[in-house]
Amino acid sequence: MRVWLAAVAIYIIAIAGRTSFGVVGVAAAPTYPIAIGARVLVGLGDATAFVSVIRLIPAWFPTRRIPLMTQLTAILGQLGPIVSAVPFLAILGRFGWVAAFASLAATGILTALLGYLAIVDTPDEHQQSVHHDRVGAILSSVTRHPGTWLGFFTHFALLFSPNVFLILWGMPLLTVGQGYSAATAAALISVNSIAGIAAGPAVAAMLVRHPWQRALVVLGIIVALIIAWSAVLAVDGQRPVWLWTLLVIVLAIGGAGSSIGFDFARTSLPPHHYGTASGLVNMGGFISSITAIMLVGVILDALAPDKNFSATDFRIALLVMVPIMAIGVTGILISRHKLRARLATEGILPLSVPQIVRRVMRSWREGS
Repeated sequence: MRVWLAAVAIYIIAIAGRTSFGVVGVAAAPTYPIAIGARVLVGLGDATAFVSVIRLIPAWFPTRRIPLMTQLTAILGQLGPIVSAVPFLAILGRFGWVAAFASLAATGILTALLGYLAIVDTPDEHQQSVHHDRVGAILSSVTRHPGTWLGFFTHFALLFSPNVFLILWGMPLLTVGQGYSAATAAALISVNSIAGIAAGPAVAAMLVRHPWQRALVVLGIIVALIIAWSAVLAVDGQRPVWLWTLLVIVLAIGGAGSSIGFDFARTSLPPHHYGTASGLVNMGGFISSITAIMLVGVILDALAPDKNFSATDFRIALLVMVPIMAIGVTGILISRHKLRARLATEGILPLSVPQIVRRVMRSWREGS
């Protein structure tokens, strides 16, 4: 119960990170360019929220709880828009655009105030260490550390295909490309949300039990993603619903697994560099996601300028995920090798793959 209460508190902090001034701008914008500028401010606020919460978690929770709290934060952050949509849409329908967004801004300001009054950086502010490193020195140290890049490419490789499906292309792929009804497509996307809630704690438990096998867990999830996407895209025409259900479940595991990138950064760098490193890790998944989402649209427009997209058009367009995944996997393998070499110079010798397999099998036998 305490874990969930703490997770709710963390989610409140995340909401407070939103830039309410940007929301006010969206509410009152007289022109489209001004509305876009205001939306950028909201995005800047959102960009700081998750990273700030990730930075607070290690200060407030014991090491074994950190992976779970990271996953709970991500899950609650995804549930937030769903929960807030109900009262927001009710206000929008009854009182209009300006009132709806003004109420959202007021809620953000109130939450920020509550966070400011109730939240401190560490449980004991008097014991926190103070570092006065220059920004340039911190960035140099963080960007030269292979642990940062292992986290970056983990986030890069695991987050983009779930985002391609969930943010934009899943619904048209299922309804236009596959011919399913909007209700069926919505149900499949809902399955993804439910599976994500289950996958997060499961991934966290695996990290706690096998902390030295994180890179293998990441590579295993990547293999599962490749197999699942190949199964639905390898053959033209409509694929069965059960196969799409399998894909959305694997996508949920991929989304949960992307948070392993933050764990790499946390355990590799000094605590006072973790905030910067986690910000860089967070960029990885969104760089790959934006690139993939945009390129799928560009290819679809080139294949069907009349917008009459076929299943084949979607299959071809989604092949853009192959080189992006290849970049991610290459980055993971190179940075993992460099990190292991660095650990070896510090007298830390990570287990080899055969040793890992033997240890995992022994753990399973003992557990059974």
